[in-house]
Amino acid sequence: MNSDWHYKSIFEIHNDYKNLDILPSELVSYFYDRIEKLDPVLSAFICLTKNEAYKEAKIIDNYVKKGKFISPLMGIPIALKDICDIKGYPTTGGSNSRRDFVPKKNSTIVKKLKDSGAIIVGKLALTEGAFIEHASRMPEPKNPWNLEYSTGVSSSGAAVAVAAGLCTLAIGSDTGGSIRYPSICCGVTGVKPTFGRVSTFGIMPLAPSLDHIGPIGRNARDCAALMNVISGHDPDDPNSSFADIRNYLSTFELDIKGLKVGYDPEYNETDVDSQLYQAINKAMLFLSDLGVSLVEIKIPNTKKITPKFTDLVSAEAYSENKELLERGNELGQVYKELLINGSKLNNDSYVKLLKSSREFSNQLSKVFNSVDIIICPPWPTAALNKTIDSLGDINNQGDLLRFTVPYNISGNPSITIPSGFNKEGMPLAFQLISSHFKEEKLFQLSNAYQLNTSWHLKHPDIKY
Repeated sequence: MNSDWHYKSIFEIHNDYKNLDILPSELVSYFYDRIEKLDPVLSAFICLTKNEAYKEAKIIDNYVKKGKFISPLMGIPIALKDICDIKGYPTTGGSNSRRDFVPKKNSTIVKKLKDSGAIIVGKLALTEGAFIEHASRMPEPKNPWNLEYSTGVSSSGAAVAVAAGLCTLAIGSDTGGSIRYPSICCGVTGVKPTFGRVSTFGIMPLAPSLDHIGPIGRNARDCAALMNVISGHDPDDPNSSFADIRNYLSTFELDIKGLKVGYDPEYNETDVDSQLYQAINKAMLFLSDLGVSLVEIKIPNTKKITPKFTDLVSAEAYSENKELLERGNELGQVYKELLINGSKLNNDSYVKLLKSSREFSNQLSKVFNSVDIIICPPWPTAALNKTIDSLGDINNQGDLLRFTVPYNISGNPSITIPSGFNKEGMPLAFQLISSHFKEEKLFQLSNAYQLNTSWHLKHPDIKY
């Protein structure tokens, strides 16, 4: 049997289906064999959904044999961060306190995936409550590029599974960087859509006004195909947008000449690892050679919102999940502290933070009057050795989160794209940000970059 299906794109897999080189049930079996071989080391999965996956794959086999393809995701192995409800399977949220929470219905995103013919192979590990600490007795994912380096949080299992070829695509969530940080750490492509673009119904919340659900894949085209399926208004989600959906694959053949890409040298380089910002500068020059116009801009001040961002999260996390404190002995220290802090937050402080957040969002919208896209780091560093504290004091993270949090607050979409490696052999990446509901521009530019580079095609040398 072909040995590289684990790193093929969805379009390559469909080509193999059309040639009857493999059937969906055989591909699912192939992936489960790989998971059983590698996941004891990588710990990307919390549980596998084998019975359902094989049952659905057998049905899709018949479609493939007849040459009937209902969507680009049909027969594609996908895994979900374990905050997504799948009927009959526990949604732990990475917490021991939720091991016995078994939903009676599917989340909207699961329903849409199943309707598209995607095959869900399992649920992925994460930090507790989608915050920043992995709970004891729960799987803690390992970075396939180097087991001693961070995976990023909180969609750690999703990024690891995609990077290691344990699934073709994954669903992650991002409240303050939880798709973008793991994406740079693990060398994958991650999308944080516009707030409200993808339904959060049936998703365990961290902070509902900041939570974004999006794809993690190995290239922009696969992520765009997944976005086509999961986007759209959901009456069950009060934050769901009515904005029209565009076929995100429709701009892939358009010329990027004339696109205006804004950059702020001070923002991009201050307290950022030199190897990272140098790689981003090279990517900017490369994009310029492809025809985009580089425009120097000034990013609005983030210092009023990022240092106390955890206060916003704690207030909403407590509101949504305070009942978990009744099982406090089953909670990890960091997540428990988050909930307790939320119960104590002063209303005046919360209102002040909201005011500063609105000011930033309004100022950022004016930047997009002069550019189509902003380029910046997704995080100040590449993945760091796990002996280094990469997150610092959770109650005052300074400006560490200035490349992630502001765009959760503003709700702007972004995409993280692999762009090289540092001297330690860990992946580097850049982040592209657009105005609201302009994901197609992000995909257009990302695809042009990936068609002319090969960073996203590099894979970890897995020998365990």
